[in-house]
Amino acid sequence: MSNKNKKEIDWIVHYVCGGDDKLHFKPHLANIHTHGMRELYNHPEFQIVLTVEYKYALYILNKLGCMVQSGRRFKPGEKVSGIGICDLPLYEATDNGKPVLRVIIPDKQFLLPDDERCGFPYNLQYLSTEDLME
Repeated sequence: MSNKNKKEIDWIVHYVCGGDDKLHFKPHLANIHTHGMRELYNHPEFQIVLTVEYKYALYILNKLGCMVQSGRRFKPGEKVSGIGICDLPLYEATDNGKPVLRVIIPDKQFLLPDDERCGFPYNLQYLSTEDLME
């Protein structure tokens, strides 16, 4: 099978977490985001704010990136299917003053941060990017 028709990933995923001496994130929080969606596809960048396994973050953000690369456009409030075992909502946030679409990951009970029963740290995903840090 030929890979001629397969497009290359032409954006990057930046995984920023508490291990950096200059940044002190609150426990279990990070700023994992794409670079290139805006410049290459005139689309907001994607962001995850939970400290999730690197491969899991790459999988989610690259899946979304490939959908954008294929012509799909996402909006805040939209729920994305086909990436995990449940739909993943996109939340409008800002990072460095620019709009991003934050991927909201439900807790183990599939609850989202707007449900008061949502578990820690999943309930913190609506914090502003600035408030992720201590």
